[in-house]
Amino acid sequence: MLINLFTVSNLICFVVSFGLFLFALIVGKTKSQKIFSIFNFFVFLWGLSNFLAGTLLDKTQIHWAWRFAYISGPLIAAVFYHLVECFFELPKRIFLRINYALAVFCLFVGIL
Repeated sequence: MLINLFTVSNLICFVVSFGLFLFALIVGKTKSQKIFSIFNFFVFLWGLSNFLAGTLLDKTQIHWAWRFAYISGPLIAAVFYHLVECFFELPKRIFLRINYALAVFCLFVGIL
């Protein structure tokens, strides 16, 4: 198990985002608060997989941790855009659908 600045920063990232996820999930009542909870869940998955990629020693396990991080990355961007659109009550546009479509495309590419 390797501990360096990369792993420490990702440890902080996934611990804080998991706490925010739980807090927003329990307390959140509005649509934007629920989307904020989903956003923090994907940040938690990304931080956890980066932490694992930085601490594991087996190359196969590291490879799978990086792939998992790559899968959650595009979803973070799509959900963040949805959060901003919902929080600022922007008119619904086609950009949200395009953003999710691109995220799903990148998700499938990351799985391959």
